[in-house]
Amino acid sequence: MYKKIKKYIELDKYSYKMKETAMVIGNGGLGDMITCIGMVNYIATKYKHVIVACMKHVKEQASVFYTGKNIILYPINGYDKTIMRIFDVMMRQHNVYDIYAYGHYGAHYVDYKGYTKQIYIGTELVKKPIIHDYPISYYEDVNMPIDYMTKYFKVDYPKEIISLYDELLPNYPNYIVIHHMSSNTGFDIVKFNSIDIEKNLVIDVNNNLYPNDHKYYDIAQKFINLSSAIYYAKLVENAGALYLMDSCIHAICLVADVSKANPKICYQREYRTKYGLDKFKYLLLAGNKLYDIKLPLDPRIKSVGSK
Repeated sequence: MYKKIKKYIELDKYSYKMKETAMVIGNGGLGDMITCIGMVNYIATKYKHVIVACMKHVKEQASVFYTGKNIILYPINGYDKTIMRIFDVMMRQHNVYDIYAYGHYGAHYVDYKGYTKQIYIGTELVKKPIIHDYPISYYEDVNMPIDYMTKYFKVDYPKEIISLYDELLPNYPNYIVIHHMSSNTGFDIVKFNSIDIEKNLVIDVNNNLYPNDHKYYDIAQKFINLSSAIYYAKLVENAGALYLMDSCIHAICLVADVSKANPKICYQREYRTKYGLDKFKYLLLAGNKLYDIKLPLDPRIKSVGSK
């Protein structure tokens, strides 16, 4: 692994010196990386070079996440639990990088069976769940205040994306944003919530809800599958209402200012970590039923309906 990373760096023609470089590694999914943009941007102000591990399939989208020119993406294959231990050895034996590890990798020691880990908070070794109160847990893992998530978050929009918002925002007030499909779960949000797609423009970032001769078709089509998920930040910040699966668009909402939207509803998939930021009303999608999740950290669940 060390030789592989060293070769990668040499190909990019960077010259590294000890402790001028930081490595950031954690749960490298799209949503995870979005909530950690602020973390990475802040670290980039303290080091000459920052290497960020990410899953191969999100590398292209993540390439526009960061403001620092000194940030380099390093693609990895999935959740290889040995990576955390290899990087720990690198840090102790080679003394090459400062390591910022979070989530499944953010630990001094990981007990995957018991879903616990040990991390240093200051000089004290503390036992905690591998992930809890997402995304607060990630910042806790690297000893960073959670407000850095928003303080150091910034999106650089290319001209073609800015032109889309110049068309949308003045002409379609109170539009609604939905995201009905996550990586492994789909849900008919429009039908369940009886959303009137004729009254206001409804943008589903997965697919167009309108026939191609409808007055809203063209503008809705322009916001499907933008080149990077992060470009949806301005979309959710200006939305009149948000109905989202707990996927990458919801992750953007945890970082962006979505105070304008009402309601803000997130449909949480089974076996997901509880959220520590009470910005949304959370409904647990389990089997064919939805359950109301009381936040923060209230284990009581009551049925509120079904698909």
